[in-house]
Amino acid sequence: MNYGVPNQQDAYEALSELSFHLWRPSEDDSDLLLAWLSQCPLSSLKHRVARRVLSAMKWEEVGALPLSLHQSVAEAVVKVSLALEASHASDGLLQSGRRHVMEMTAGETEERRFSSWGRALLSKLRLHSCDREDRLCALAVEGQREAFTDVLDLDRSEALRDGVEAGNELGLFAALQVPSDEHTDMI
Repeated sequence: MNYGVPNQQDAYEALSELSFHLWRPSEDDSDLLLAWLSQCPLSSLKHRVARRVLSAMKWEEVGALPLSLHQSVAEAVVKVSLALEASHASDGLLQSGRRHVMEMTAGETEERRFSSWGRALLSKLRLHSCDREDRLCALAVEGQREAFTDVLDLDRSEALRDGVEAGNELGLFAALQVPSDEHTDMI
């Protein structure tokens, strides 16, 4: 048996045994995770660790994690998705066709895994005013200003706005979860 230094894959697999659903990250911790998600290649250990940790956090529990973290994560996921699309924007017809054929024959690619992971994570985030505590949800239904003061919307989020304008799958998915302009126009 080898009891030496574990390799990166072993360390990555060990993450699945940790209880991140109890963890309340500091602002520095959150910034580090989002940097790894946004700035590291999809196949890198840091990017994969960021995805694993973010997936394991307790997003569904009202008030467990700050709303600002939900919003920052949504924006980071959309930015990564936009960057992936932009990396293929300059592909010519032949290059694009070749890439599509390779994706079809290669099975699941890193980009497809990221897109699937992004949809799953975005569906857990509390981005709408009615996804928060009951008191704020009731205020939102009544159209009270207090319910909408810190809610992510397309006017305040460049990432979501860019995602919608580009027709980006994850940008559109996230935008569907935030209050529409009709709600925010009431205030």
